[in-house]
Amino acid sequence: MKKNILIIILSMCVLICVSQVPKHSSDFNFGNGINFQLNDGKYQFNFGGSIQPQINISSVDNIEEYFYNSPNSLFSLYAKDNDQKITFFMLNDFSKTNPLLDAWGAIEFNFFNVAFGQRHAISNFESMLYENNLTFSSRSLMNQAYNSDGREFGIFFSSQFGYSNLVFEPTIAVTSGDGINSFGNRSDDYDKGGLKYAFKLNFYPFGKFISDRIHFSDLRFEKDLKVMISLAGSYNDGASNSVGEGHGDFNLFDEVGDIKYPDYRKLHFDILSKYQGFSFLAEFLIATANDLNGSYRSETSNLYETEISEFLALGSGVNTQLGYMTKSGLSIDLSYSMVEPEFEKNTSSIISKSSSSRIGFSKYLVKNAVRVLTGVENISIESQENDELRFNLMLQLNL
Repeated sequence: MKKNILIIILSMCVLICVSQVPKHSSDFNFGNGINFQLNDGKYQFNFGGSIQPQINISSVDNIEEYFYNSPNSLFSLYAKDNDQKITFFMLNDFSKTNPLLDAWGAIEFNFFNVAFGQRHAISNFESMLYENNLTFSSRSLMNQAYNSDGREFGIFFSSQFGYSNLVFEPTIAVTSGDGINSFGNRSDDYDKGGLKYAFKLNFYPFGKFISDRIHFSDLRFEKDLKVMISLAGSYNDGASNSVGEGHGDFNLFDEVGDIKYPDYRKLHFDILSKYQGFSFLAEFLIATANDLNGSYRSETSNLYETEISEFLALGSGVNTQLGYMTKSGLSIDLSYSMVEPEFEKNTSSIISKSSSSRIGFSKYLVKNAVRVLTGVENISIESQENDELRFNLMLQLNL
């Protein structure tokens, strides 16, 4: 009897001790990466990745070019302390000479979040998509004309509030204005120009999308119509890069020969909607320059108003996309994008009047972890006699 009582007591003690030991877990889901949870879920870690081998064919004037590459070989690390509400994220692209894309940390407060580091700067919807979430194999003509990589080092403030289904997401940021990985690697690589100030406001009149993962296609099949209306703008206080994402690419001067950089402004307006497999995106952009009075190309040559378009990407652009995805994972997407220069009479402007039409077919497999994409794009540039025709076949594998 005493022996049985002792066994029961010891068993209860073991159970109590085991229940107090923090539990750890891990799992791997193809497409969602490797996940770890430590200390009863207090700490979360995720390791992910993606590769995109592809074949491209380009045809202009009956001259064809073939090339094979893998433009993105991504590896990501996500970590979060759920108690302290601290998040860290790093993203590398090992297909590039300098692989670092994102490296930032964030902390959540009651009414807003603060992030610090290198990440996507505030811009239009498509330019803020991660490389493995793009609808086509490359970004639109508009985004390639007015944006570079889109990442910068800075501090970002964001919040979310609303009532019932009405949701507002404001974001403001102060960034270096120097583009990606501009950390002063050389002694002469110092900042030329000022900071970039940006804002963005997303408005959801019918509630947010089911998935927080930013993607154009309706991968989650929204049962009810969902819409996001977005207004964003940025202001470079002195820009020495054509799209305000770099520095030292050109020099302009004032009347006494000192370096003087123009201010560079962008304004974006986007609408994204999803409903039962259908998705639609419309983006409008306008880019202008300011503070040009008294500017010189050299110490003896005046800068005329229209000549600033030879240094900065000035003008407007439109990008539209329409897509439909079946529940079996087959999607078709159409896109039209165009850009126009601010000064059409200046044939030396960075922006040339041009347009792009694309159609793409995708098949998603293994819960969207594998994607096969084929697409055709026609690019028309007003200053060129013949259009360029591009064909693309891509395989995307997500860890």
